[in-house]
Amino acid sequence: MIKINDYKFDPAFVLAPMEDVTDTAFRRLCKEMGADIVYTEFISSEALIRDAEKAKRKMMFYPDERPIGIQLYGSRVESVVDAGKRAQSVGPDFIDLNVGCPVTKVADQGMGAGLLKNCDLMAAIVKALKEELTLSVTVKMRLGWDLESINVLQNVKILNEMGVHWIAIHARTRAQGYKGEADWSWIKKAKEISEVPIIGNGDITSVEKAEWALEYSKADGIMIGRGAIKAPWIFRQLKAYFFEGKRLPEPEFEEKLSIARKHFTLLVEHKGKYAVSAFRRFSNTYFKGEKGVAKIRQRLSVSRSPEEVFEILENPFKLK
Repeated sequence: MIKINDYKFDPAFVLAPMEDVTDTAFRRLCKEMGADIVYTEFISSEALIRDAEKAKRKMMFYPDERPIGIQLYGSRVESVVDAGKRAQSVGPDFIDLNVGCPVTKVADQGMGAGLLKNCDLMAAIVKALKEELTLSVTVKMRLGWDLESINVLQNVKILNEMGVHWIAIHARTRAQGYKGEADWSWIKKAKEISEVPIIGNGDITSVEKAEWALEYSKADGIMIGRGAIKAPWIFRQLKAYFFEGKRLPEPEFEEKLSIARKHFTLLVEHKGKYAVSAFRRFSNTYFKGEKGVAKIRQRLSVSRSPEEVFEILENPFKLK
């Protein structure tokens, strides 16, 4: 079971933090679809303590997104703690430390997945956050740097000693990136030795995979990333199956269009004209498999104003 403030979830269905994806618009959409817990995009501690506008904007959220965590990354204890205090001041439900981002410019500087090579530093950061913040502290991490240096169980033990609120584990190494299959056997092993809740992440794209993963690993929750980009309604399907015993089909195209319009409306509210470019990554989400989809995507790719996108979403068939 996952508990945070006045919220309880058993199991928890969690939207993974994803850079340039989990802005407030997508989070609110996924919450409406049934997601239990959401995170912000990851935020550079160094940028936040320098009052960078982009970093501060990433912390903005609405009440209907709760429970929500602000995810930070960094490699200097003082900076992460200072950033944690600033993040705490806007009133999220928890603060999360990123120990999993595999991007070279992050990991090679000892941040994100780079902390997997320096367990002492990771522990020092978590310890300081726990001592200096009043909010719950959580960690999202990977199995290890590569297959030859998997240290997830060592890190789970350390984080248990630190008293983190929960641990989310992406069942791949940093070297794997997003390739290959997620190895849930490590999440199973982590759950067996952990006194704090474990949330499993990796390759959950359907109700069937979620059911298998929970039964196999005994994890307290499922975190979904790329699967939610492809189908944000997966949270609705999971809730219907696990709590009502119902199998909901994939939405019909007209309903996908309705969801797309809601998503884009939220994007415009949040990003204004920049919503147009932000929405392009979701063209596969809402139009995949439809006749004439190539022409729709092409029109979206050259759209320059919210009005043009809304016109496409109101009646994409006239483009065919």
